[in-house]
Amino acid sequence: MITQKSLSIVIPVYNEEETVDDVLSSLSAIAESVTDDYEIIIVNDASTDNSKAKVLEWAKRNNRINLVDHEVNLGYGQTLRTGFNNARKELLFYTDADMPVCLDELKKFLPLMDEYPLVIGYRLNRQDTPRRFIYSKVYNLLLRVLLKVKVKDANFSFKCMRKEIFKTCKLTAKSVFIDGELLAEASQNNLKIKEVPLQYMPRKRGKSNFDNIQAAVSTAREVLTYWVSHHLFNKSTKKLNNR
Repeated sequence: MITQKSLSIVIPVYNEEETVDDVLSSLSAIAESVTDDYEIIIVNDASTDNSKAKVLEWAKRNNRINLVDHEVNLGYGQTLRTGFNNARKELLFYTDADMPVCLDELKKFLPLMDEYPLVIGYRLNRQDTPRRFIYSKVYNLLLRVLLKVKVKDANFSFKCMRKEIFKTCKLTAKSVFIDGELLAEASQNNLKIKEVPLQYMPRKRGKSNFDNIQAAVSTAREVLTYWVSHHLFNKSTKKLNNR
């Protein structure tokens, strides 16, 4: 299946030297099979391992692979936003370097992009640690209650969107709240969201950077800040204007 639309693929990388070869090999093959016009943007968030060198080796072999480099570590949300800002194609897809889903699943998303500006995956067989399970439940509850984001798996990074949605969807998150902020902005702008079930694949190599209390606290802080500025503040303003 070849789509007539062009495609940007964004992958955030922080100390992923053990996964870079696998993800770029898979992405290159998948991209070639679905479109004649694509780019792969790897955003290196100041990795301290060999991730950057590996990406540069791949870029020598495939001129559609581009490296964007952060000189200092800026966090997951900022890393994705850097990738989004550098994307030049009609459609934009992103996932994580550890390939939480078989990348062939992208082929299910592309035919839906004519009808839906945002298509997202949700995991059928999650295999979280107890701590990460609790984090995820609390996070999704906050998004549902405070931000009215009503999807099954908000923080799963396997999403495809039309690049044009960023004309109205403004992202500022630095943490993993970037996923939730994208959905909150889409909901506020009345964009149709399509959810697709996907078989989840646990990480085989490397180490997750999100399964810790610091990441959970920074994410919760950004959720609450967004709620205050976009919901609570707006409600207060409307009440004052109606007096």
